Amino acid sequence: MSARKKITLSEEEIRFMIEESTDGEESTDGEEEIQDESDSSTCSSENEDEFSSSDDENVLPSDWTRKGKSKLPFTFRGDSGVKFIIIDKENPMEYFAKFFDEVIDYLVTETNRYAGEFLDENGDRLSSQSRVNRWYDTDACEMKLFVGLLILQGIDSKLENSMYFTSRESIATPFYRKVMSGRRFDLLQKFLHLVDNATITDGPGRKTAKIKPFTDLILKKFRENYIPRKNISIDESLMGWKGNLSWVQYIPAKRKKFGIKFFELCESSTGYIWNFCIYSGKNTTFLDKYKNLPVTSRVVMSLMDPLLGKGYCLYTDNFYTSPTLADMLVDNETETVGTLRLTRKDVPAFIKNAKLKKGETVAAFRNKSMVLKWKDKKDVCVLSTLHDDSMKIVKSRRGHEKSKPKAIEDYNNNMGGVDLSDNLMVHFSTARNRLKKYYKKVFRHMLDMCLLNAFITYKMLGGKFPRREFTLRLAERMVSTYARRNKDAIRRPTRLVAKPSRLFERHFPEYCPPTEKKQKPLRKCALCRKNGKRKETSYWCKECDVGLCAAPCFKEWHTQE
Repeated sequence: MSARKKITLSEEEIRFMIEESTDGEESTDGEEEIQDESDSSTCSSENEDEFSSSDDENVLPSDWTRKGKSKLPFTFRGDSGVKFIIIDKENPMEYFAKFFDEVIDYLVTETNRYAGEFLDENGDRLSSQSRVNRWYDTDACEMKLFVGLLILQGIDSKLENSMYFTSRESIATPFYRKVMSGRRFDLLQKFLHLVDNATITDGPGRKTAKIKPFTDLILKKFRENYIPRKNISIDESLMGWKGNLSWVQYIPAKRKKFGIKFFELCESSTGYIWNFCIYSGKNTTFLDKYKNLPVTSRVVMSLMDPLLGKGYCLYTDNFYTSPTLADMLVDNETETVGTLRLTRKDVPAFIKNAKLKKGETVAAFRNKSMVLKWKDKKDVCVLSTLHDDSMKIVKSRRGHEKSKPKAIEDYNNNMGGVDLSDNLMVHFSTARNRLKKYYKKVFRHMLDMCLLNAFITYKMLGGKFPRREFTLRLAERMVSTYARRNKDAIRRPTRLVAKPSRLFERHFPEYCPPTEKKQKPLRKCALCRKNGKRKETSYWCKECDVGLCAAPCFKEWHTQE
């Protein structure tokens, strides 16, 4: 037996070792946290073992072999599919209701509670003209109407919320003002709340206390309404947020580089979001039975826990994949395929050190696991419990044929579940960049997730409409079903805005229409009022909806800018 000798590491390997946390699996490829929560910047003894190798690169550890036999995959026993019954399969409201109806009742309770607490604490300091004095408790009907308008705003995107309710003709969308006044909409946005503040206490979950009851309720509906098919994937997703929050992450590879990080488990083929957890640093909540595992293994095992033992095949990237994690998943009758960092513990030394030419492969086998290294433009290493080292002829985008390991081809086809859901949610998103409270951004992000999952189940049950039509029909149905005229609904604007079309359309003076009280009513002349005069007239312009003196005001109104 040859003696162990000291290994010389490259600058890149040393830098990676320093960035790794003590468990050797916590840093993200291409990711950098804003707040460094690592207690140590040096490698522990476990890290040293992970990066150590044999004196002779051709010597294998006793449990790895160069040749392996094909392993039969685990029998899939997941009861996959949609778990609810729909009466009208072309009615988008029925699908969305399965995910959000219970949430609506929760939002009504917490919003009314928070508004009451705010008025009790600040009532003495509010001016008599404050809009808050006009608050009255909301109900499920109005909250659904509010959510319907949010969904519609995701399709009809404008820079500011006030632009949806303006009467300025060039940008006006009268539909919104017919459904709900801008003042009431703003009050619902202001007092929208996701938790009873009295229940928030200091402790491990303090960072996410304002959103956890709400996200737990959403997560429950995701799991109840659909069971994913065999191929699933786990990856990170980033909800854009640049506010002052201690657990904001910076990920350069993402479209929005700053934000709140979600660990998500999605179905590979559709992007259905089945499980997720929100990263909040050391206080991130995982299942207690996995507390002794490295962080990345805790993420995977906590998200996978309800699906273990059912023959699922999990795809992960090199942030999560390790031989130790693969062994744990195999013990729970779960296959795994993922790219692998060569610096992971238990990776054979000869795999790490092998110098390959383009197209060549080298593999090692242990029990049901295989580690394979393949040279393409650069070295690619993959771990699989489902494949052997066989190759497959594939066509590139330009039609060229080349040989590629089957494990890598399957990984490319099934790893993109989380990316697929992220790409779909970008379109028609209700989230806005300028929200001042992070929990309101989380609320809108959860709403987007519900809309996506509702659409996926709609397509599963044979729906024919594309996503834009599905979303638009959902918003229209919600508004038409729950819209109601009340004292706060439609109101003439307090500030008169002249319509640009008055200068080029054909407008004619008419007598003011009779009302219930008067047969010949009078109106204030708009032009006189604009000039600081108070004058009433019996004439008006129907198209401009303003009172005008017959002469000379009517002519001047329609000819002068």
